[in-house]
Amino acid sequence: MRILDQPWRFEGHHNIQRTDCFRIVNNDQVNVHLRLSVGACNELVERYPLTKSYILETSDPHYFDFQCSVNSQFFGLSNFILGFYHLDIEVIAPDSLRDFCGRKWGR
Repeated sequence: MRILDQPWRFEGHHNIQRTDCFRIVNNDQVNVHLRLSVGACNELVERYPLTKSYILETSDPHYFDFQCSVNSQFFGLSNFILGFYHLDIEVIAPDSLRDFCGRKWGR
């Protein structure tokens, strides 16, 4: 491979897209807000390490807040919520995520 001093050809055809903390590439993202128990928080970070920087402590030492932008189809996040529902995960926002999980859950 040689690096040339010429400008890029077809530079206008390059398409840069956003990647969320679940490693899903999609420019169509929505902001989500979850309340997680300690166990849910630990599981989230273990399975998806990039989520760690979006987790905040709360006044209750038994819970954490998770807030960030994710792909609008909720890939990755919905797998986590539905797979670990027993760990006390509360969807605070958006309503579309709550509805999506309810439909998948069969409610």
